[in-house]
Amino acid sequence: MSIAYLRRANFGNAFASNLVTIAGMNKSPHPKTTSANWHIGTVGFGYDQWQGVFYPPALKPSRYLSHYAQFYTAVEIDSTFYGTPPPDRVQRWAQAVPDHFRFAVKTPRFITHDLRLQTTAVADMHTFLQALAPLGQKLGTVLIQLPPDFTTAESTELTTFLDTLPSQTTRFALEFRHLSWETRATADLLRARHICWAAADYVIMPKKIHPTADFLYLRLLGKHGRYQSKDHERRDPTADLQHWLDELGKEYMPPFSDIFAFANNDFAGYSPRTANRLKELVGQPTAVPQIPRQVSLF
Repeated sequence: MSIAYLRRANFGNAFASNLVTIAGMNKSPHPKTTSANWHIGTVGFGYDQWQGVFYPPALKPSRYLSHYAQFYTAVEIDSTFYGTPPPDRVQRWAQAVPDHFRFAVKTPRFITHDLRLQTTAVADMHTFLQALAPLGQKLGTVLIQLPPDFTTAESTELTTFLDTLPSQTTRFALEFRHLSWETRATADLLRARHICWAAADYVIMPKKIHPTADFLYLRLLGKHGRYQSKDHERRDPTADLQHWLDELGKEYMPPFSDIFAFANNDFAGYSPRTANRLKELVGQPTAVPQIPRQVSLF
């Protein structure tokens, strides 16, 4: 299987006509965005509708991740939200990607949503983290997404849970989905434990960056179920992406050593394209697979 790469640094190549012009490309990236080590990718990678668009038509699902890793340096694994993965699956993930690749892995919902971080969830969280051990240095971040009805009324449970995490050796990012957490006390809670306050465009939450760690976790989500088709971009999200870069460039914002950013298909219809738009805006080279088209015999 041969794959031709379209590199946007070279607009004079034979495939230039296939490139989509990105609005705002003349705006120079802020130094704070270019000094960070960006890990940009998509939320998930195993979408059937990407076959024939991102994945070659005959490519087996078992080879999706190794193909994906040719174009992006990170991925958010969201399938773990539905349960702790078996060790052999995690081992296959690790073996499918190069050493520089980074995984962000979502904490199972039975820990965050069912047990709601209570004491009984601690052992399950440790089991989950042990299951990720085969990733080694390729484990970039563990995402903890709280349910929308998890409020500051449960701050004791949250604090107790966070104190059990090995945050000195593993990076954790926490995503809040209730406005009651938008306080200085929340930032202090996370900062004291070196846990990242995940930034996201979740419907009711302010689109702000709260620096609580030396790294940032950014989720480009969109409205859940917004697009049924996931095989092409449905809108130009450049302005939305630029919003986050403007946030990073604010005077009070400290520089981050690493920024993990992941696009969902619901953000603009086709997350690989969104990820490439963001890579363009922060000055990273991009490439897309050139999938051969089948020639009709009729």
